[in-house]
Amino acid sequence: MSRCQTRQLSTVPKSTSKYGARSDESVLVGDLLVKCVPALARADLEIAAIARRPGVLSKVAVRRRPGVRLAARPVSLVVGLGADYVNRVSAELAGEKIHVLQW
Repeated sequence: MSRCQTRQLSTVPKSTSKYGARSDESVLVGDLLVKCVPALARADLEIAAIARRPGVLSKVAVRRRPGVRLAARPVSLVVGLGADYVNRVSAELAGEKIHVLQW
């Protein structure tokens, strides 16, 4: 006899949610990044998707907006010199790790 749990998954399409996030906790990370990262605030970059395990790890996928020329790679612009921007967001989230990758 097997034991299993069933859960109903969210039926909200990714395209209708902010930052491609499926939870309010993920939207919080996106809002903090937009507040701390100048390239996101200027809308040179956009957050394509966010996956999060609250208190443990957030993964953020970024890409440049069409028609925008950048001086550096998108991941470098989000992380910041000496990981300054990511460390600020991580401190706001009580030390949660943040991985940034290019979409």
